Amino acid sequence: MSRAWLLALALAGCTSEDNLGNHVFGDARWSVAIGSPGQDRATALAVDPIGNVIVAGTCDGLVDFGSTRADCRGSFITRRAWDTGREEWTAVLAHATVASVHIDERGSVVVAGMQQTATGSDPFVATYDGAGVLQTIAGFGHIGTAVATAGAIEPDGCIYMTGGFHGTMPTPEGPMTNQSGQLDGYVSGHFDSGGAWTVRFGGDSDQLGRALALRGEHLSVIAQASAPLRIADQTVEAAVYPASVLLQLSILGDVQWTRALPGASEHLAVAPDSSIVVTELDAAMACTRLRGFDVAGRELWATPCVGQRSTDAIAIGVDGTIVSGGRNFDLQSGELFLAAHAADGRPLGSTSAQPYPFERDSSLDAIAIEPTGEVAFVGSVNHPFDFGNGMLSFHGMHDAVIVKLDSPSGHDGPVVLLRE
Repeated sequence: MSRAWLLALALAGCTSEDNLGNHVFGDARWSVAIGSPGQDRATALAVDPIGNVIVAGTCDGLVDFGSTRADCRGSFITRRAWDTGREEWTAVLAHATVASVHIDERGSVVVAGMQQTATGSDPFVATYDGAGVLQTIAGFGHIGTAVATAGAIEPDGCIYMTGGFHGTMPTPEGPMTNQSGQLDGYVSGHFDSGGAWTVRFGGDSDQLGRALALRGEHLSVIAQASAPLRIADQTVEAAVYPASVLLQLSILGDVQWTRALPGASEHLAVAPDSSIVVTELDAAMACTRLRGFDVAGRELWATPCVGQRSTDAIAIGVDGTIVSGGRNFDLQSGELFLAAHAADGRPLGSTSAQPYPFERDSSLDAIAIEPTGEVAFVGSVNHPFDFGNGMLSFHGMHDAVIVKLDSPSGHDGPVVLLRE
């Protein structure tokens, strides 16, 4: 049986030992702040086969990316070297919001998101080569308002997206129209061969795809529903609204099962065995937990609910270890945290560090775990921050931050990172 190791940043006031006294947390190999005088955030990332970190985020001014500066009013995509975090290339997409970033089997960087157009907003997919040169960019051709909140890609380049729309969205079966005044949700697949499919879900109020993950032949989606959700020939009802609904579709768009979740969920990850883990906010108890399901949607486990915490990112390593992160907060201060759980939900360890008293607007927004177990994460800070390897320079109202962790000292096997 493989041994699960955890990594975390060695921050002031943080322990680098678990409750057994094991030194399990690696230090930050490097950390980078990207910023302008405005609001800049890093919201998505992927790690390539040699460990370079590709990060996407939003930008609002003249941004210092390291070796280059660019007027960036929309989104950025930047690749950072595996060993130092230095800028290797950066691309800017004006008037766009990138929701996800991926690497295909050819080494191309594929991003998906939403861009402003003359007719409203439109989901799009863009591809960059290994040097950061734009190869293709294509929109859905939507007329009206559309959002793309999440995406996933197969190694061969097939792309899947989810979000919501109002207006008219072209589909292979003809235009899909929603003039209800509310958002309807969608899940779509787009193939290298040119084929595509779109599945719509709606109701009597706003419906929106919030998160999407791919494993094998299955797509797992979290939908946000403000009323009973209708998809294909099914109607999903919840005890209270707004509600979160877990959907599973095949990669060809067939709805396999649906399940109303007991709490509010916005993030999920799929394990190597195709089990699904979602984050959950229990509004009544003012706490957050993780909940696990098997590939058929049967609940397997749930962690105890932790109060005064927002879990905003989740990833699962090749050994099934679950790493989640976000913010702790209380009446007087806020802090970031990272936690790890075994594949069956057992807690393995956690760490946290107080970035600054009375500041609650820093965030940890995405985590990536390499096959080796090393972890990278991204987010934003609104003040100077030391992630354990020196104080980062601070540029403006919010800076995007990128951090990569080392393995624990003396351990050369698979590791699972923790951070914060």
